[in-house]
Amino acid sequence: QQDTAINIINKWRAFRLWPKVTTFLSSGKKVTFETLDTIASQNCNMQLDPGKWIYDNQALIIGTQNGCIVVTELTIEGKSTIDAKNFTNGYAPMIFVSNL
Repeated sequence: QQDTAINIINKWRAFRLWPKVTTFLSSGKKVTFETLDTIASQNCNMQLDPGKWIYDNQALIIGTQNGCIVVTELTIEGKSTIDAKNFTNGYAPMIFVSNL
């Protein structure tokens, strides 16, 4: 199921402490969005396909159904929280496959 940028931002605001906002990588690993830049997300004008992402200015910009979200920290299932730059270095070939 794909979701809009506004819905993801609102879910993150409501559930960032518990139960968290998650999605999955193409490898099947669960990803938790720890820190979203809500202002940058609401003002994002990039056109990316849902689940596709780019790294720009210390953040992941992830395409959604209608816009994008800007993620600065995330946690990969079984790993510690990492910033967007380290995610890009370690998981560059992966894409997000659901809930975006």
